Amino acid sequence: MNLWLRMIRIFIKSLFVKRIGIFDSSKIRFRCWPNDLDVNMHMNNGRYLTLMDLGRTHFMSELKILWQLPKKKWFPVVGAVDIQFMKAIDPFQPFEIFTQLLTWDDKWFYVEQRFERNGKVYARAELRALFLGKSGRIPPEDVIKLSVNEAPPPPVHPVITRWEK
Repeated sequence: MNLWLRMIRIFIKSLFVKRIGIFDSSKIRFRCWPNDLDVNMHMNNGRYLTLMDLGRTHFMSELKILWQLPKKKWFPVVGAVDIQFMKAIDPFQPFEIFTQLLTWDDKWFYVEQRFERNGKVYARAELRALFLGKSGRIPPEDVIKLSVNEAPPPPVHPVITRWEK
């Protein structure tokens, strides 16, 4: 399925999703279509990253911040990704992407995303991302406040030590 159609599906579903907490895991289902494949007849490694974008968009919709971002002219930017591939996703296989906020610091959000099928992890990624606006970087606390009334302190998580500042 074309990525634009997948994105439109997420936008439509965003109008009806239930709100999740900022540390809850978001889940979205996909299927590996022929245009997702590489020459080895499994999902292309670049497609994982593209679908992770859609998973994060779905996560923001469940946090109820997705439609607030364009109003503020804020947009997310990924700074780094570390991904491990455990098993191949084959043609026509359904799978789920789980997205979860791990923590944040004064600049970055740290996020985990997993590709799973039947409860087994096929790929796992950790990434850091931030939000930019007209005047530059948006403090993570300001983004969190879009979802909850008051930003809780970020939990200490070992993922922070893996990334350079």
